[in-house]
Amino acid sequence: MILSRNSDLDDDRYRNSHRWFAGLIFLVIVYQLYALHEQQHPQGGGIRFRQTIGRYNERREQGRGLIDIDLNSADEHELTLLPNVGPVLAKRIIRYRSKHGKFHDITDLLAVSGVGAKTVQSLQGLAVITVEPGGKESLVTGCE
Repeated sequence: MILSRNSDLDDDRYRNSHRWFAGLIFLVIVYQLYALHEQQHPQGGGIRFRQTIGRYNERREQGRGLIDIDLNSADEHELTLLPNVGPVLAKRIIRYRSKHGKFHDITDLLAVSGVGAKTVQSLQGLAVITVEPGGKESLVTGCE
């Protein structure tokens, strides 16, 4: 069967109109989903995100990380979230803490086997030491 030139043109127009129509349907669906989201969240979903970014920027300006790890109450998993602290070192820190009591200063960590000045320096702004239960937290600065 031999196709005429007009038949090929008609097929292309048909395909293009279907693509255009499918794209239009897609845009209508996206708009409807957006409108539904705005109805369910009239304040906008971005408010929480902006608040979180604001808190993050404040902490970053203070030289702090996203979370604080209390060296006097953290378990092994929490301690491994700190830089240069793996599972073995976390167990040593917990063992030292249980034998010698709570840390009062960042330099107390130097007595733990495997903790050096590099590790202590990497903990700046990421760890806190709570001296008394429910008490005041002090940032670990390394120069107290």
